[in-house]
Amino acid sequence: MNTDTKTRAGSKLYGIALAVVTAILPLGILWHSVFLWTYNRRFPVAERTAELLQGPRNLRRIAETGVSISVVAYGIICIFAVYTVYRKKLAVPVSGPILSCLAAIAAMFLVVVPFALTDSVTGFANYLFPVWSALSGCVTFFAAMLIVRLIALRRARRAA
Repeated sequence: MNTDTKTRAGSKLYGIALAVVTAILPLGILWHSVFLWTYNRRFPVAERTAELLQGPRNLRRIAETGVSISVVAYGIICIFAVYTVYRKKLAVPVSGPILSCLAAIAAMFLVVVPFALTDSVTGFANYLFPVWSALSGCVTFFAAMLIVRLIALRRARRAA
């Protein structure tokens, strides 16, 4: 396999990883929003008693677990993408991670807003909480890709 074929294969893997990364966080946030909205609709605050809350607590755990799984999967895929770019010395533009992060952030907020607007029990705060934790992953991914890109530019300058 020649170098050009390896570069194309690495670029393809990177592109797939970027697409999955862009979709995985909004899906986790959607999971959380659906469960939280259902929880608040099904079990109004006035009717919540200690014994009645055991079932709904499980719903909240399921919602939070869904977000946690998506954040962990996001981190693993980001590590894979950064590793692929670094090891295969791919010359990827910085715009890829920037657009991926911006698209994921926009999608997360777009997923949350309809649920938060129609939920009179908790409002925006409970829906945005998982978004803030997911944003740290986006920033970390972008920073790692920027560092790898700077390392690649430094290598290229030394070689020239």
